Order: sequence, then structure tokens, then C-alpha cells
Amino acid sequence: MNLRPKNQLVKNAYMNTLLDLIDITCLAPQELTEEELRDAENTLLDLVGVGFELDWLKRKLEELCVKKKKMEARGARMRELNRMIVEQRQVLLALEVELKNEENEAVSDSARLGFEDVV
Repeated sequence: MNLRPKNQLVKNAYMNTLLDLIDITCLAPQELTEEELRDAENTLLDLVGVGFELDWLKRKLEELCVKKKKMEARGARMRELNRMIVEQRQVLLALEVELKNEENEAVSDSARLGFEDVV
């Protein structure tokens, strides 16, 4: 850290902000919104701008952003697969009904005729 503010209140504010950023990087991706991640990136840039050397924190924040994007893409894919499964189940149910109807017709077509049916 290459930070040398004279005012103790300013030092405390910067350190509290840094601790908040560290807390954010400890959260799971699903616990953060895109806006919160953008705000964290902007705050990180502000701290770097006043002299903090935070390459390590920048990497952690970038990793968190990548994980969140992957998680969102995976969630979208899972929803799409679930929708496709529901559609296929409906098709399968319709085919099962059609098969049952064919079986019933086959049974009635193969039944022997009684004497009264012929005469």
C-alpha cells in the first residue's frame, strides 16, 4: 500500500471501504447483483486511484464476476432444459394415450363374434 493521508478519519474511511470490498469478494456469486459488482469495481478503482495497490483484490473481484456470469448462463441453460423436458413429457403422454386407444381397438377388432352377431 502506497497510501499516506494525514487525516486519521480519511485513513479509517479508506480502510473501512477496503474491508467492505474484501467482504464482498467472500460472498457467493448468487448473493450479489450486477449493480453491486459494478459498484465494487468502481470502488476498487477509486482506492487504486488514491494509492492502494490492490491487484490481488482486482483479480478476486474479476473471478467473482466470471463465476456470476457462468452461474447465470448455467441457470438459463437449466431452465431451457427443464422447459424441453416438460414439452417432451407432454408429447410422451399424448403418445401413451394414442397407444392405449390403438390397443383397445386391437382388442375389440380381434374379439370373436358371437352367434347373435352373425345371425
